[in-house]
Amino acid sequence: MDRRKISIFYKDAAIVYNLKKERFLCVADLHIGYSPTPSFPYHSKRLTMDLAKRIIQISTNSKSNNLILLGDIKHTIARITRSDDLEIRSFFEEIKPFFKKIYLVLGNHDGSIKTILPSYVITIRKGLLLGDVYFMHGHTLPEKEVKKANLIIMGHL
Repeated sequence: MDRRKISIFYKDAAIVYNLKKERFLCVADLHIGYSPTPSFPYHSKRLTMDLAKRIIQISTNSKSNNLILLGDIKHTIARITRSDDLEIRSFFEEIKPFFKKIYLVLGNHDGSIKTILPSYVITIRKGLLLGDVYFMHGHTLPEKEVKKANLIIMGHL
């Protein structure tokens, strides 16, 4: 594993992985829909758009052309609220122009999320092997292909 392939953005809890001519921005556990003040749900919408803008900024600065989301895109667990639907759709509409591909490795909070995801979001059940790096959310055991990896990048913790 060539460590120059990985750049860590500690302040932003993000990683950029370089594989050939592709750059993958990786973030985890966005929990869209979470509001620190549940009595003010509009606060959550603003946080979602701020999050989208920050991801775009990191992507632009790092010249990342692909995005890997390591699960827990939404905050609610089993169901999708109307607010989840609106915020998640707005989030993806905002970030889409900046990425060739968007991967979502499903997390434990992502129940039923496939019903509201845009068709261009590639969903992955357990993990994604790119080169010698395996990306996973972390709430389940990985696929067997994890044995081919020299590095595991995981969210959920």
